[in-house]
Amino acid sequence: MDNELKNFIEDNFDFLVKLYNRYIRYILRESSVIEYYASPYMNLLGYPSSKFITFCIKYYNKKYNRNILIKHEKSSAINNLYLYIKLLIIFIFSGMFFSKRIKRNSIVIHGFHSDDNFNYKPYKTIKTPPFESFHNKIIYHDINISFISLKSLFKYKKNNIICSIRYINLFEFIHIHYIALKIFIKSKKINLFPVSFVHIIYTLVKGISISNLINNLDNKSKYLQMYENRGYNLITDYLIQDKNKSIFLDLGIMFRLSPEYMMFNYKRHTLKCKFLFMSEFNYELIKNKLGNIDYELFKNYRIDCKSYNNESKKNSILLISPLSLEVSESLYKLILDNKNEKLNIKIRLHPYLNRKSFDTKYIEYRNIYELLDDYDTIIYSGITTASIELYFQGKKVYKYISNEFIDIDPLTDKNLVKKIKSLSDIGDNVKIYTKEEKAYYLGCDNKNLKEILKEIEQ
Repeated sequence: MDNELKNFIEDNFDFLVKLYNRYIRYILRESSVIEYYASPYMNLLGYPSSKFITFCIKYYNKKYNRNILIKHEKSSAINNLYLYIKLLIIFIFSGMFFSKRIKRNSIVIHGFHSDDNFNYKPYKTIKTPPFESFHNKIIYHDINISFISLKSLFKYKKNNIICSIRYINLFEFIHIHYIALKIFIKSKKINLFPVSFVHIIYTLVKGISISNLINNLDNKSKYLQMYENRGYNLITDYLIQDKNKSIFLDLGIMFRLSPEYMMFNYKRHTLKCKFLFMSEFNYELIKNKLGNIDYELFKNYRIDCKSYNNESKKNSILLISPLSLEVSESLYKLILDNKNEKLNIKIRLHPYLNRKSFDTKYIEYRNIYELLDDYDTIIYSGITTASIELYFQGKKVYKYISNEFIDIDPLTDKNLVKKIKSLSDIGDNVKIYTKEEKAYYLGCDNKNLKEILKEIEQ
């Protein structure tokens, strides 16, 4: 990335986020609420999204009369065809492979499936809350259709796995195509970056099917969804009839590059459902954009709140990658370029990252909190929630910087971590946070999910 462009985006990031949202909101001002939420321009992915960077480059070129080239990430026709055929198969044959009747007094958890999850008995996903949170409840997993594996269809029914797409009838399914076509035509007129008709359909199917499922639950049952402010999250919240059946869980430390922060600049929606924030830090970052919502702070079950004192194996470095192949390959290059035989370096890849380009001997497969005693140093690039969590728990954390990545996160914003360009830049400084600081950033003293659910039912 052009260094002046990179500095411009970092220095004007909040302004650019507001400008992007205002521009898209103006262009889509005559769209219906659901059309607005399902637009690909309102469903950015990435930290930050490459599509948002496209907008920044176009604005920068116009403002400074530059001609920086834009690389568009196009969805191939073959991939779109595969995704659509997959959706048709799931819709037509869902009755064969997924349970439909949800029993009374149940918990339904929206999950991102990996076939590795079948190894857990009982079944769970990487974001499933601890089962002890659901006393006397029957637990179901509603698998996000983007993560359903066609080769494993016959395994799903055995594991109390459902798919909300079963709650869409044929008429609704056909009507979704009509709405998607309207959105696609409007989005093409904006012409900032390529858009996918199939991806629009997926967003609509997710949002409408989940709301239909929730509306069919009995009053004793609850639907738990990991909240990222995606379009389908907003469609679901807009369409549900009884807000008390739906609970959104905020599971990661929020930062200015995260999709939630960027898309909380939506001005059309006030959340109806119960929202559980994992920390005051997260809530404070975006509270002015939420309105008067029903929320509580809860203890994130995915964070181990104990302090690590760095009495781990010396000269052992763990690289933590986000869900970005480009960022991960940049980190991986540190391993390949390392000439110090005394250093033990491995990379912890994001669970949904394609691992084909990485040598397995350098990959750390264990859960993040099962491996920390074996590493005294953490290095990240881009941005990951895990790196921020570990910093506030006392681990020695560094950020590997490159001109390719936007350098904005809570740790660099406040000069809390040292930026490095090579392994030789690593030092010995460690920041140990107080109990109060950990509570603010990590929510370690908040009520747990079990306590909150018990209070809700009273």
